[in-house]
Amino acid sequence: METTGGLLSLKGRQVLLYIQDHGSGVSHALEDGENGRRFHVADCTTLHTMRARKRFERYVVTNSLDGDFFITGEDWQTGMKVEGTTGLWVCQNCLKKLNYKGAKHGSTRHIARDFDIGDFFSTYSSFFPHLPRRRAGRSEDEVYSQDWPNIAAKYKADKDFKCEDCGVNLRSQKRLLHVHHSHGVKGDNSPGNLEALCVACHREQPQHKHMFIKHSDMQTINRLRREQGLLRRRNWEKVVKSCDPALRGLLEACKQKDAPIPEVCWEIKDESGTVIATIEVAWPSARIGVAIS
Repeated sequence: METTGGLLSLKGRQVLLYIQDHGSGVSHALEDGENGRRFHVADCTTLHTMRARKRFERYVVTNSLDGDFFITGEDWQTGMKVEGTTGLWVCQNCLKKLNYKGAKHGSTRHIARDFDIGDFFSTYSSFFPHLPRRRAGRSEDEVYSQDWPNIAAKYKADKDFKCEDCGVNLRSQKRLLHVHHSHGVKGDNSPGNLEALCVACHREQPQHKHMFIKHSDMQTINRLRREQGLLRRRNWEKVVKSCDPALRGLLEACKQKDAPIPEVCWEIKDESGTVIATIEVAWPSARIGVAIS
């Protein structure tokens, strides 16, 4: 990589950034590039957000300027690997950043639709103060390595089966501890890209909202959090994050009404002190609780 006049280039040529891994959307992107992820010509707000979320390494660098982008993914029905080239659209935030052809005040979609890479580089240069480490064209980085189960098991053991986010120890429930690729690159098993997370914290990561967690598993995690003293210091953010997502609308409403912060995973006991039920959240002094059947 070289720097010339403050602009970054690779082997003397301008570069573009894009996300090569299109996941289950790869087939739609191959059919029509408009359905794919956007490529970048400037350090726009989208890239700022991805760096803040530690997802910037999902991008790859290409100095191919022919408009054909190599993408990978898997068929959403069969799970089989799919790869090919397609004509992706340019990022509209990049156009606004550069005010390319008056994009700040006009229709960026119209400008993006007619965008020509050759025409762009005849008058502009791409500028990225940060570049991802990977080059386009390698599909091996987009899939789990064959030894991933062994790597994940060793990593969890090295972390003493503790979630690196909320701190819950899942030695007694190891199946509820995952190993997350924090940069989003599945084939990068370097320590800096790995993070042991309970399934509840894993679901909170970018682009993981689709993860399904059984309600009983969520209750198990919160019971262990309570037993391990992790729920003693509570604030609204922690309560909302700890509870089942089905309660988030209710909890946000309670917060806006300045209700007291509730207890999470409250145990109801009979006269002998035996736990007969556990409810999601409770205001014990008011004798009010919320349970999910």
